[in-house]
Amino acid sequence: RTWLGRVVAVLLRVATWQDHLFLLHHVLRCPAGVSKWATSFIQPPSLPFNSPFSNQHLDHLVVCLASILLPVQGRDMFLSQMTVSTETEAEAAWVLVDSDGEDETDTNGLRESDIVAFLNQVPFDAIFR
Repeated sequence: RTWLGRVVAVLLRVATWQDHLFLLHHVLRCPAGVSKWATSFIQPPSLPFNSPFSNQHLDHLVVCLASILLPVQGRDMFLSQMTVSTETEAEAAWVLVDSDGEDETDTNGLRESDIVAFLNQVPFDAIFR
C-alpha cells in the first residue's frame, strides 16, 4: 500500500480529469474498508471562481458525486472472484446467519464509513459558491 500511495501521489500531481475519475472508479471497486487507506486517492480538483454557468469543473464534481453514490456495475462479480482467492480456511470456518438461516454478511458492499469518507473528499463548499 505504501508503494501504491507513492505512485498515486505522483499521478495526482499531473492528473487530468480522466485520471481523477480513473482513480475514483478503481477505489470504488476495492473491498469494504478501503476508506482506511485509499481516501486520499480521491482528490477532485478544486473549483476556480468563474461563471457558475457551463463550468467544466462543476460538471466534473457532479460526475464524481454520481460515481460515489451510484452502484458500480460488475463490482459484485469482481469482488466475488477476489474473495475466493484471498479467503483462508480459518476465515471460512465461521459464517454468520440470520434467523432464516441465510448468510447475512455482505462482504461485497462498501461500508457506510467508506461512502462518507469518499463524500468528504468532494469539496461541496466549492460547488455551492
